Amino acid sequence: MANGKLVSRVEVPGGRVRWTYDSEQPLSTQLVQLAVGKFRLVESEGPGGLPLRDVVPDALVEPTAEYRRLTPDHLAWLEERLGPYPFHRYGVLVGDTDLGVALETQTLSLVPKADLLGTKVDAERNLVHELTHQWFGNSVALESWSDLWVSEGHARFYERLYSEAHGGDRLEAAMKTAYAAHDQWRKDFGAPAEPTEPNLFKRMRYDGSALVLYALRERVGDATFQKIERAWVSGFKGRTASTRDFIDLASQVAGEDLEGFLRPWLYGAKTPPMPGHPDWVVDPVT
Repeated sequence: MANGKLVSRVEVPGGRVRWTYDSEQPLSTQLVQLAVGKFRLVESEGPGGLPLRDVVPDALVEPTAEYRRLTPDHLAWLEERLGPYPFHRYGVLVGDTDLGVALETQTLSLVPKADLLGTKVDAERNLVHELTHQWFGNSVALESWSDLWVSEGHARFYERLYSEAHGGDRLEAAMKTAYAAHDQWRKDFGAPAEPTEPNLFKRMRYDGSALVLYALRERVGDATFQKIERAWVSGFKGRTASTRDFIDLASQVAGEDLEGFLRPWLYGAKTPPMPGHPDWVVDPVT
């Protein structure tokens, strides 16, 4: 199995078989998926007849079915906020592995079995996180690894927003907790758009970057924030984009220069005040 659409399966000399897949749309190298094993292909439809195909080891088809069937609902919820799903198909590859890492491989997200065998709240958070990446990080790809905050920050933001609406923790409470730790994360891992650790995938790139988006929404209001989000995923579809592009587009849509607001959040050594929450306090750095 691989990303995109299977276009041919041909026997070639030497008793081998050549499988050819077409990604159908631009594909960043870190999003390539290739899986070899004994899988069951579970096909269904999403909103508007979108082809869905899950790739599942035989023994995990039934145990993971309940949460995998939620994908159409997740797609509909995200499309209400971000606009049309940007690819021609979607699904999850269930990993029969103890590796506790999911990956937003384009049109076929890798999801370890543990994510689909736990509680519904946790399962949905993880599924919505990887699905959100199809818009942020996949359809609009990273220009450089320093722009990872855009991808992971949005995936965490919408994951938490969805969870709040479906029985999970409140987004505001999670962001207040992240705000308290933000100066420490800046010291340990670098600012959201200026990582200092060789391993980029630290707390700052997740809740720490979702906090930047939360601050922007508090600053410009929910209606303008939603316009910024939709303009980003439609305007840069099929292209790479940078932090500089995000600041420029946000300013254009909001009708004001947001550089002075966003730059300290993204690059500063200290966490700025949170708009609308003068009582929020950053913990001292140790």
